[in-house]
Amino acid sequence: MKSKAFLLSFAIVICCGLSANLEAEEGDGGYAGAFLRLGAGVRGTSMGGAFAAISDDITASYWNPAGLGQLNAIQFMGIYSTSSLARKQYYVGAAFPGSVLGTISFSWINLSVNDIDGRDLLGNSTGTFSNSENAFYVAVGKSIADLLYIGANVKYLTHNLAEHNATGISGDIGLLVRPVPFLSVGLAYHDFDNHIKWDTHSHTRETIPATVRAGIALMPSTMPLVVALDIEKNEKQSTRIHLGAEYFFLKQLGFRIGFNHNSFTAGFSLQLPLSRSNSQNFDFSYALFDDQIDAVHHQFSSCLTLAPQEKKAAKIEAKPVIQGKIRALLRDFAYIDIGSNSGIYQNQTLNIFRRMRNGQLAFIGQGRAIRVKTRVAAIELQSVNEGVQIEVGDLVRPAN
Repeated sequence: MKSKAFLLSFAIVICCGLSANLEAEEGDGGYAGAFLRLGAGVRGTSMGGAFAAISDDITASYWNPAGLGQLNAIQFMGIYSTSSLARKQYYVGAAFPGSVLGTISFSWINLSVNDIDGRDLLGNSTGTFSNSENAFYVAVGKSIADLLYIGANVKYLTHNLAEHNATGISGDIGLLVRPVPFLSVGLAYHDFDNHIKWDTHSHTRETIPATVRAGIALMPSTMPLVVALDIEKNEKQSTRIHLGAEYFFLKQLGFRIGFNHNSFTAGFSLQLPLSRSNSQNFDFSYALFDDQIDAVHHQFSSCLTLAPQEKKAAKIEAKPVIQGKIRALLRDFAYIDIGSNSGIYQNQTLNIFRRMRNGQLAFIGQGRAIRVKTRVAAIELQSVNEGVQIEVGDLVRPAN
């Protein structure tokens, strides 16, 4: 009788339970590991899942592990999601930059439903049971050249349904490139050669289909705006389009909007600075998006960022020179080849010099850092000496 109750409960959950969070359109059937497609991170989900080319926080381990190579700060993040039918999702993660392998992260994703009523084939109650799916990630991301990042992860999967369990191992790989500071392109391949195996008498083996995700993101240097597009193709589903945008007001209040295949998403963030440069901060975020079972899905997250360069500030200032070069010009803006790894931070004043024929440096102007990444930055030209025109190859140094 127990086996009959289990089979019936299993069918009910698969048809109506956790995987129903994903789109179940005509031609797109359910499959094992569907909870891995729900998204991780309020920022990515509120931007409609268009995050493969951004992936610049700890959740890169989920979207595109190559993006972890962009992190130059320790991060801790926790996420809680809730929706109808007592479905709950949890995420906990930590990322640590600076290792030989680049940035390494550890994270856990859980999707669960408790107190499900069990019935046998005659409709008699057999008590309650739970359904819980877990993914434990270990991921690394590293910069292998200027503006080029690679990454990979390994994840251990478990599925606990009533008295039965399934386990499996999977992995993702990713690539991210920034050909120019305002453009990013990402590519990720998820769940290659993956399956989970049940501990039932038949030892049922379920394959988790592979997914390819490609994305592009634009980050204009003249404003705190990000616009992104992802295209996702799963072996078991049709091609899906993800669109998203993010805009920050006053550097601390961010708003997001997106389109996730066939539904709209939205969210916001509030950043509380813990340092003068805001390289250390506490972020609270919220996402709201459509759910296939109820009207809306709510997701909350908190993230603590601790930038190691804050502790090294005295050593950086003690060095005789922090120097970079101007690599590109666009009207009143310039792109330089040094970033936060060299101690550059948002709104920092930078002096611009030109090396004269006699080898001496001549001061020719100043700029302000308006967008800073790990190895590059965009600056706004604020003052230039009369009769002088800034050129590619001119040198830049922090003013203080």
